[in-house]
Amino acid sequence: MNKSGYLVGGYTGTFTLGTTTLVSNGQSDGFCIRFTSTTSSYAVFAAASYGGAGNDIVNCIYDKYLGG
Repeated sequence: MNKSGYLVGGYTGTFTLGTTTLVSNGQSDGFCIRFTSTTSSYAVFAAASYGGAGNDIVNCIYDKYLGG
């Protein structure tokens, strides 16, 4: 069965998940990653980094902005 989900949080420097790498723009940046999975593996469907020169982090997402 195929499933999808989201992973959000914060990182400093670089963040790599699978073959996707995000690079921060400042101190700490936030990220949102949408992934799909099967019973045996996962794949990154889309990834985005958010932030400026200061400390930024993503704590949650709201389904209105995700097309839900």
